[in-house]
Amino acid sequence: KDLRSFKILAVELIVKLLANEAFALKVLALDSEEESQLASNYTLLLEETLSLIGQTAKTMDSHEQDATANFRKMFLSKQYEIIEKLSALLSSKALIEIVSQLLENANPTIRRKATDLLNSHLASTKCRVSPEQVGPLLDVMKKLLQTSSGRHPMQNR
Repeated sequence: KDLRSFKILAVELIVKLLANEAFALKVLALDSEEESQLASNYTLLLEETLSLIGQTAKTMDSHEQDATANFRKMFLSKQYEIIEKLSALLSSKALIEIVSQLLENANPTIRRKATDLLNSHLASTKCRVSPEQVGPLLDVMKKLLQTSSGRHPMQNR
């Protein structure tokens, strides 16, 4: 029970940090060079959170009637909040680059969730594709086509 409480508190801390107005203003004030320097940290956070979402969803399926079902639902909800808050902080350019990196991940769940993230970001009304984003977005589309046709490099290993 203590471990579950710790997990919830840790995830809530990340959500609160990402939702903190002062933190958000600092992130939004970063220039593109500073944002690029933090891209690996964003990628790692998204990758780990997406992986955790996959693991939590699997355990929820096998423990639906378990006493921990409410914990798992709340934990999953908080994980999705992390994804939502982080994607709101990132510029479209940074998010496209991060999704491109996540599409190279060996874990198919991470690749699928990264695709969902890109889809929801592009579908949102705040997302406008600028001319400089066309190239990176086309590269992501090529990776998506490779993955969907079963030619993903990690699938052959």
